[in-house]
Amino acid sequence: CSCGHDLDFHIVSWMEAAQQFAHGNLQLHWAYTPAFNAGEPRFVFYPPLSWTIGASLGLALPWTRPPIVYTWLALTAAGYSLYDLAKEFATPAASLLAAVFYIVNPHVLFTAYGPGYAFKATIPRLKLAGDIGDTDVYGAQQHAPLLDVDIPI
Repeated sequence: CSCGHDLDFHIVSWMEAAQQFAHGNLQLHWAYTPAFNAGEPRFVFYPPLSWTIGASLGLALPWTRPPIVYTWLALTAAGYSLYDLAKEFATPAASLLAAVFYIVNPHVLFTAYGPGYAFKATIPRLKLAGDIGDTDVYGAQQHAPLLDVDIPI
C-alpha cells in the first residue's frame, strides 16, 4: 500500500520511534538513523500522533501491516470527520454519501508531482542545525527568488 509521496520517510520514522519505545524512551526528540546515522531532531518538528500511531502499530504487527492499517485509520477518521461536519448542513443519508465519496476519491490517496530538477547548496553556519538558538528550524526552506533562476543542465 503506497498512499503518498513520502510514505517511505514516515515508515522509517515509525521504525525509529518503535525502536526507541522498545528501549523505554517515550520522550522522543532525536532520530538516530537519518543522514547516514548522523541523526536529526525529526521528532521535534513532526506532530507526535503520526509517528506514535505508526510505531505502536509496528510494535504490535509485522512491519508489512502498519502502512495498510494506518491508511485505513486515517481514511476512516477523515470520513467520519466529513460525515460529522456534513450533518450540520445535510441529512444523515446525504452526509454518509458525501463521506463515502470523500474516502474513495483517488486524490485523497495519491499526490502527484511532476519531475523536478534541484540542487542542494550547503552554506557554513554559526550554529549546528537543531542546536539551541538555531533559527532555521526546518533546515530545508526553499527561497522563492531562487526558483526563477535558470541553471543550465
